Amino acid sequence: MADLVTDSVLPMPLQNQRFAVLESLLERLNGLSKHTIIMLTDITPANALPFFADHFSLFADGWGFAVTESEQRELIKEAIEIHRYKGTPWAIKRVLKLLGYGDCELIERTGFLEHNSSIKHDSKHRYGVGGDWTHYKLITPRLMTVSDAERIRNLLIDVAPLRCKLVSISIPVNHNSVIKHDGTYNYDGVIKQWL
Repeated sequence: MADLVTDSVLPMPLQNQRFAVLESLLERLNGLSKHTIIMLTDITPANALPFFADHFSLFADGWGFAVTESEQRELIKEAIEIHRYKGTPWAIKRVLKLLGYGDCELIERTGFLEHNSSIKHDSKHRYGVGGDWTHYKLITPRLMTVSDAERIRNLLIDVAPLRCKLVSISIPVNHNSVIKHDGTYNYDGVIKQWL
């Protein structure tokens, strides 16, 4: 300990045994890789995860969707990348994938779609409206309820570019009696439209 005090970088009034211990701990902490510190989320107790979420500003970016502890930990690990690319299609797709919605498809610039045989005429698209270059649609492979669609819309307001507007969420639908027609799900494949 005496070596730490004489070789200290601390100002003279702080060069005593109490601060020497603190200084050695700080030197050890500075020596750790930043990736190692982030990876501590794997061993952090579950009741501390909301503090990590608050630190990374995740409460607006899907924390309420991360139901299981493993989903919460994955969201915390990806928080820096999501914030770095916030406002891009990649960020939208990544957040939804982390929350269990699979590989979603985005259809951007929906107002500029043309009748040129590049898009199937299946009533999922609006053609030639013009002026709607900021509108986009989300097609997800996973079944979701109407209330989940509202929650996802609110989530994407924080993740998508501010100028963009989600106009609909669609899912592939099989008419095999898996879903009930009680208002919880829409059976036509388009869960929700906001125009």
